[in-house]
Amino acid sequence: MDKKYYVRFGVLLIITLCILYAIIWGKTGILKYFQIKKDITAEKVAILELENKIKNLEENIKNFRKNSVELEKYARQDLQMGEKDEVVYLVDK
Repeated sequence: MDKKYYVRFGVLLIITLCILYAIIWGKTGILKYFQIKKDITAEKVAILELENKIKNLEENIKNFRKNSVELEKYARQDLQMGEKDEVVYLVDK
């Protein structure tokens, strides 16, 4: 076998290893692709949760505008608020 053959084989091997490294571990490699895909899925789930929360809050606002009793109930129970000149006592369970 000729020395040129070994040199060509070595160069080809190095180039092949570099290409494989770039494909798998590079900035735009397969591993980065799957990590970004996983991140996108997690963000989509977070977006859906926030959209559901927004819908619930909008429904609460609609109910508060329709029914002042619901608004007062929310203010008293959840915000521990009272009317003017009214003393509010908080009881821990």
